[in-house]
This record gives sequence, structure tokens and C-alpha cells, in this order.
Amino acid sequence: SPKMLPLRASRRALCAFGVLALALTFSLWLPNPQEIVLLQRAAVRAAIEEQIEELEQVREEVAEAEGLTEADREALLQALEEAIAALEEGRATPEEAVAALSETEQTLAQLRDPGASAVRTGLENASESMADSELTRDISEALANGDYQKAAQALAAYGDDEGEVLTRDQELELARELAEAAEALAESDPALAEQLAQAAEAIERGDIEEARAAIREAARRMEEAGERVERQEALEGALAQVQEGRERIAQAGGA
Repeated sequence: SPKMLPLRASRRALCAFGVLALALTFSLWLPNPQEIVLLQRAAVRAAIEEQIEELEQVREEVAEAEGLTEADREALLQALEEAIAALEEGRATPEEAVAALSETEQTLAQLRDPGASAVRTGLENASESMADSELTRDISEALANGDYQKAAQALAAYGDDEGEVLTRDQELELARELAEAAEALAESDPALAEQLAQAAEAIERGDIEEARAAIREAARRMEEAGERVERQEALEGALAQVQEGRERIAQAGGA
């Protein structure tokens, strides 16, 4: 029988086969573009759903937060509810979700109280200044814990006509503590500082009735200062949550 010649593939055919094999390998290794899109959409939906849940929790906290005026509470709740509604309507579109949260950020930012942070620092400094006396330790601890209403009540007790009678030495010690607290609050809350200073001066003069009146007014202003701080803290918490959610959704959407 005649000898069969060995089969020989041309170099061009071998190169073409190699290219096809390499292309097939890469096609199997690389993810499907459609699958990437579906995964991205799922990630966006999950991020939006999570943000809706967290905003609903913030809404509940704002609804129950103490120290908020009804006007402030209503403004915060309205901004949060509008954000939640926008996310629910456009939950499949990252651009719409990010735009809705950006708008909510702007609304919340307009409600900021630029002086509240200084007031909080002033109250913290007043807490430190009154911590070294048994007479004002309850006030100091309440301020340190952010329980401004309790601090105001403890201060107001010294303005009560039926309160415990202090010795002269105790009165002068109280006057020193009130004067130090006034100094700590002089820049951040001049109105509160003025009432504390007036109370201290009246005690030193021995005018206890005037001192009690000044202490009652100082307690009222301290409670108002605490409410101002609490409003700002509630606002900052809501704003931080909205910012975090916007960034998370933008990242999930590849923006």
C-alpha cells in the first residue's frame, strides 16, 4: 500500500487555532457583561433597601427625641419622609436615589444651628468647673451625661424658697461654683452666663431672694441651651446617616 504522507498544518492555521483557543479561554474566564449588570443592580437595590430601613429608624428616633420643638421635629420628619418616599419610588435607579438623598442633605444642612456646637462645649466646660464641689456635683454629672433637663432641675432646686437652708460658707461655695460656670459659658451662651454671674454676685452680697430668682432664670436658660444641643445632635445624626447612605448607593451603582 502506498505510504501516507503525514498531515501538516500550516503555520497560519496553527496561529489561528491558537488565537481561537486563547479567545475561548478568556471568554470562559471573563464574567458575562449581562451578569455584571444584574449583580450591580442587585447591589444597588440592596443598598437602597438598607438605607430605607436606616432612615425609618432615624425617623423613629427623631419622633421620640427630647428637646426638639414641634417645628424642628416636623421639619426633620418631613425631610426624612421625603427621602424615604423618593427611595421607594426610584429604588432601581441609583442616580435617582443619589439625587434624592443629596436633596435631603441640603434640606437638613439648612436646619443647622451654627452656634449649638459652641454651646455644647460651654456646657461641658461648666460641668468640669462644677465637678469639684458636693453642692454642684449633681449638676456637673447631669451635664456630663447630656441630661440637660436633669441638670437644670438640680440647679433650680437652689432657687426654691422651700429648699434646704445652706450655711454661709456653703452659700459662698455655691457662689464660687456658679461664677466659674458663668465664666465657662461666657462666650457660647452669654444670656445663661449672665444669670449665673448675677446669682453668684447676689449670694456674695447676701441678697438671697435675688439670688434665687437669678438661679431660677439660669435653670430655665440651661434647659433651653440643652434643648438647642439636643436638636443639633438629632440633626447631625440624621444628616450623617443620609450622607453615608448616599455614598453607599453611589458606590454600589458605580458612580
